[in-house]
Amino acid sequence: MHGVIAGKLPPINYDYERSLHNFLVLAAELKAISSAHDVSDGGLAVTLAECCILNQEQPLGARVVLEFHGRPDFALFGEGGGRVVISYSPENTRLVDQLAKASGVEIDVVGVVSGESLEINELINVPVSQLADKYYNSIPSNFYTSYSR
Repeated sequence: MHGVIAGKLPPINYDYERSLHNFLVLAAELKAISSAHDVSDGGLAVTLAECCILNQEQPLGARVVLEFHGRPDFALFGEGGGRVVISYSPENTRLVDQLAKASGVEIDVVGVVSGESLEINELINVPVSQLADKYYNSIPSNFYTSYSR
């Protein structure tokens, strides 16, 4: 992002990762969550953008409010394990909270699925159609489509 490759990856907490994955499997089996996407390449902002556009027939926007403790770019684009963005219907809130607590997983509600744009605080407000266009019509996408025969 700033043209610098630096820093160490945070250590992996294998016990927490196991708890997180157990929570996700159980929540999916009980149909408590509608979607789950790991926060990895590109950090939280990229994950949220992908969540908005991956259903090409029905892209969805999101309104997100984050509390920053330090630099916003670290919070938005920092990469590391142990984080997953999930979505669930409001009527499943209690069940999701119970499953998370029983699994030893912390949940931070950061926003809602809504509208036709990805809005993150006052920093990002991009129409989902623009996100989808950049994602699906980028050079690598065209390269693989044209030359993968």
